[in-house]
Formats: sequence, C-alpha cells, structure tokens
Amino acid sequence: MQNREMGRMPFEVSDIYNGAPLGMVLFGPRGEYLRVNARLAEFNGTSVEAHTGKTIADIIPDIAPRVQALIDEVMATAQPIRRALFEWERAGEHRTYAVDWYPVFDGDGHVRAVGAIADDVTEAQAREQMIV
Repeated sequence: MQNREMGRMPFEVSDIYNGAPLGMVLFGPRGEYLRVNARLAEFNGTSVEAHTGKTIADIIPDIAPRVQALIDEVMATAQPIRRALFEWERAGEHRTYAVDWYPVFDGDGHVRAVGAIADDVTEAQAREQMIV
C-alpha cells in the first residue's frame, strides 16, 4: 500500500464506524464509553454526545452489571464473546439485541479496551417465532 493511501486510512475507518448499520461501541476497562456510533446511540435512546464521559451504568443501568461482566471477561481472557443477547424496554417497546464483544489491543499486545458490535434482532426473532 502506498503512503498516500495509508494516510487516508484513519478517515476511512472513521467513516465506516460512523456509517455502519450496526451499533458500534468502544468501552474502557471500567465500562466507560470511549467511542459510540450513531446507531448504538439510537439503540440506547440518546445521542452520541450524551455518552461522553459516561459509563454503561449512567446510560442503561438495567443491563450495566451484565455488560460490565462481559467487559471484564474480555479484558481478562483477551477472547471475543459472540452473540450475547440483551433484552430491554426502550421508549415503551421491548427490543432484543445480539452483541459481539472483542478485545482491542495496544501496540504491546495488551488488551486496553473492549469493542462491541450490536444488531437489533427484534424483528428477526418475531419472524422466527411465527415460523415455529
């Protein structure tokens, strides 16, 4: 890859992150939001800016203990966790989300953060239940 192309890469990654149809978040080890995209903010019922300086307990207290346990597990094991399901009420509507968790490493190979990618699977689950 040419240097000119590599110089553009951070902008492309940012564009992918912000334009993703899935919720994307980066957590620090204490459950603090380091970065969140618009889709995840929508899932949480608030703005991207509202997450700044907050923890999961500040934004979604009902699921905070479970989220923190998953963050702790990924931090300790450096292994991803696939398709953890979460259910909660948002704006009076029951929603189900499938979330994949993964370690984010620093240049020395230490886990420094935990990323997560969330998909709203509420409608898919409803279709599956109709088939059964």
